[in-house]
Amino acid sequence: MDLIYKLICTVISGICGSVPFSADGLRSVVDHFLNTSTEPDPYAMLFVIAGTGAAFLARYWRRVFAAAAGSFRMLSGICGKGFNYSEESTPQQRDAVMSLMSLVPTASVLLIGERMTVTAVDRDIIVEGICFLFCGVLLAAACRNPAGDKSDGTVTFGHSLIIGAASVLGIYPGISALSAGLSAALLLGYEPGYALRRTLMPSLTVSLFAVLARIMTTAQFIPDAAMSAITAALSAAAGFGAIWLTGWLLKKERLSLFAYLSIVLGLITVILGTVETASGMSIAELIAAMKG
Repeated sequence: MDLIYKLICTVISGICGSVPFSADGLRSVVDHFLNTSTEPDPYAMLFVIAGTGAAFLARYWRRVFAAAAGSFRMLSGICGKGFNYSEESTPQQRDAVMSLMSLVPTASVLLIGERMTVTAVDRDIIVEGICFLFCGVLLAAACRNPAGDKSDGTVTFGHSLIIGAASVLGIYPGISALSAGLSAALLLGYEPGYALRRTLMPSLTVSLFAVLARIMTTAQFIPDAAMSAITAALSAAAGFGAIWLTGWLLKKERLSLFAYLSIVLGLITVILGTVETASGMSIAELIAAMKG
């Protein structure tokens, strides 16, 4: 039964890593109101992230290969005739350079360390409800914004840093790194399909650095090879499907469904959390008292 539970959690984590919805926030709300403990093993999460990253590469391998090849040629020419970024770079080269730039703010998650990530996880449930509301409202505003036409040929350093900085907000349960970064890209006027591709890498990096920050303070552990392989494979399959679903919803202009889901969950969490604070009792205790 424990194995089935772990596999289900792996699939859910793989899906939430590629859709604009906070898995950590959902886990915190469930744990709080049902008095359970679903905190995943940080070592297992490494393989979930690896699987989700593999799904990203499988979905966009042609674009990734073109960007990598173009960047290699670009860097090779620097030692020879020099490099004029604005005139000589192709859209693929700009995309590769800007993708790296968007990762700069996400590195701060690792520098922040375990103290910040634990503090975020242990926050009052009302704060997590507010985070859900913030994320939902931000995504709803982005979905109502007219679709832009900017893409890899027009992305700037400043915009890359903004997208990366927005993704960092994903360390707080209730705020999805993908949702925050994607909202920022859409509000900046980028084409929806490109905005999704551009945002997936920073959001995965935020998750990776947050997990590494937690692992840095844990004891040494050697993961089970077979279970790790299964975890990565399941996450890759779930992540690939989730990336396709997110792209399809973007194309059909229905991504606001995730915004409404975050807003509804945020409202419920804030209301229930306020009731707990006012009564001094948990929701489970209140229900038991009413039955008694």
